[in-house]
Amino acid sequence: MTITHDFPDRASVEDEYLWLEEIHSPEALAWVGEQNARTTASLDTAALESTSRRILEVLDSTDRIPMVSRHGDFLYNVWRDAEHPRGLWRRTTLDSYRTPDPEWDVLLDVDELGRRENTAWVFAGADLIFPDHDRALVRLSPDGGDAVVIREFDLESRTFVADGFNVPHAKTRVSWIDRDTIFVASDFGPESLTTSGYPRQARRWRRGQSLAEAEQIFEIPKDHVGLWAFHHHTVGYERDTLLDGIAFYRSRTYVLHNGVPTLIDVPEDAE
Repeated sequence: MTITHDFPDRASVEDEYLWLEEIHSPEALAWVGEQNARTTASLDTAALESTSRRILEVLDSTDRIPMVSRHGDFLYNVWRDAEHPRGLWRRTTLDSYRTPDPEWDVLLDVDELGRRENTAWVFAGADLIFPDHDRALVRLSPDGGDAVVIREFDLESRTFVADGFNVPHAKTRVSWIDRDTIFVASDFGPESLTTSGYPRQARRWRRGQSLAEAEQIFEIPKDHVGLWAFHHHTVGYERDTLLDGIAFYRSRTYVLHNGVPTLIDVPEDAE
């Protein structure tokens, strides 16, 4: 016996939400705002307020173990509490960290920066230059989203480098190559972003150039998710790689050999 199903032709089915694909359109943003308001209203309960208060007590506790990452001679940490809700980017030595009360050297007070610039900055990370670790590419988000501004930061003077590598607000990814060169994938203008809003071009940017003058080294199709470029500093294994994010769980990785990208022949769902 043969069983048949009367499924409609996909092409003939009208998608009533297709207009949401235009993610930055006024209509789509208004719809998202309405859904956010509905969600917020449904969560406005006494139970949530009690839970939020208890969680905040934990998050603001000074008894928390400060989680760190090591770069060169120092251990780095971003510390948030009631007094510093946006955070302190700071560092200490390993010997000091092992004591009950480490001595922290504050590199950047994000709350103070926000007050000075009238922007509620969210610290989104920093890439330190190898091997000196005296410069950083600091990522700051004005709203906690994926899009950030990139600013070059001098760790010795605790100041941003006025004429350094600075990238305007965009879904940017950067990677140090050497002291005067970085990889940057960002919004370079028309046709430089994917339909997901992420970079589809990667460029090699040399100090003293404008961002527009940076040399393009790779481009992916517009319907892929996004492109990232990295320089790997492991001594003896230095290399440049490009990650073409086709979809969330599919990607292709290329290694640059003399400026020519060579595909690593592995399945696209491999990490």
